[in-house]
Amino acid sequence: MTIYLDFVLLLSFLFNGAILFVVSYIVKTTIPWRRLLLGTVVATLFVPLTLYFPHSIFNTFSAKTFYSILIVLLTFGYKSIQQTVKQLITFYAVSFIAGGSILSIHYLLDYSVETSLKKFLLYVDNIQHDEISLVVILLGFPISLYVAKTWSDRLILDRIQRGHMYKITLEFNDSRFQTTGFLDSGNQLVDPITNRPVIVCDSIFMKQFFSIDDWENVRRAIATDDVERIPFHLRHLFLIIPFKTIAGENHYLFAIKPDKLTIQTETSKIVVQKVLVGIQISPMTNDDSYHCLLHPHLVALQPVESSS
Repeated sequence: MTIYLDFVLLLSFLFNGAILFVVSYIVKTTIPWRRLLLGTVVATLFVPLTLYFPHSIFNTFSAKTFYSILIVLLTFGYKSIQQTVKQLITFYAVSFIAGGSILSIHYLLDYSVETSLKKFLLYVDNIQHDEISLVVILLGFPISLYVAKTWSDRLILDRIQRGHMYKITLEFNDSRFQTTGFLDSGNQLVDPITNRPVIVCDSIFMKQFFSIDDWENVRRAIATDDVERIPFHLRHLFLIIPFKTIAGENHYLFAIKPDKLTIQTETSKIVVQKVLVGIQISPMTNDDSYHCLLHPHLVALQPVESSS
């Protein structure tokens, strides 16, 4: 199969445009479509230069670096050196992810595909006379860019989540245990009787404060909304808090009155005594990254102690 230059330029145009679009998404920069088109055209023009002049200055490291900077500046403009470097590094990272993914797939298929499958994958020779699959390129490239975009979103969410996590220490029932709490700005739950803020912790953390038999009774009481199942010697430590779900359904939260809650921030230690801890039977997360949902008032409005 013979591949003509116009087809190569078309693929390059589409792929360069997709890369620049994903870069703009990752660095959270909105660019006019005219700039995106300009950067894509300039990036595509580099292809015939390298094809027709393989031993020229265009194939040197310095020329490719200069051309990459030119593409980034034409596409995103110039605001600061830091911003340009960030965009350039992201441009290289996305390009390497996309290109590396395709090369990896070709490497895996190199000696493992049958002749009939090679025909289906439309193998052709590139300019170095190496076999490449047009199907792998056309399918693998957009998939790799989608993975890069999705992974970027995940990293951003993880970073935001880590910024809202705190080490907490809970003292209750003559026991003291530590875990990680997540500051949930949507948690506005307050006990209507005592007016105390309520945090919610899962069973993985809370069962440590009870004996095996006591916890089994507490767990059954919560699961069946039957306060009579709570052991008699523990009932004075529990409160039942009514609340409504987003759907408007009425539910009850079993909560304990801890002796003390300590929240460790980067610069200070927050000690809270007037707080309630609701118990959730199911795990808070699938990855055990945290086991409690903290009330925002505990961090924002409570007096603090210096950590130093």
